[in-house]
Amino acid sequence: MYLQITTRCNMACEHCCYACLKTGADMPREVVVAALDLAARLGDEYVTIGGGEPTLHKHLWDYLGLTM
Repeated sequence: MYLQITTRCNMACEHCCYACLKTGADMPREVVVAALDLAARLGDEYVTIGGGEPTLHKHLWDYLGLTM
């Protein structure tokens, strides 16, 4: 499963296929929890957290803790 936790990005990488900008939306905790629950129910062993630039999301470390 791939979770795009933010559409914000402070870079402009030429190879990037996402149209993320410095402004954008962050995924709320409720959606992350629901997605991780779904992944567990489906037996999906791998979850990739990305974005935009995921380190810009103020709850990144909390979200990573939910994956343990």
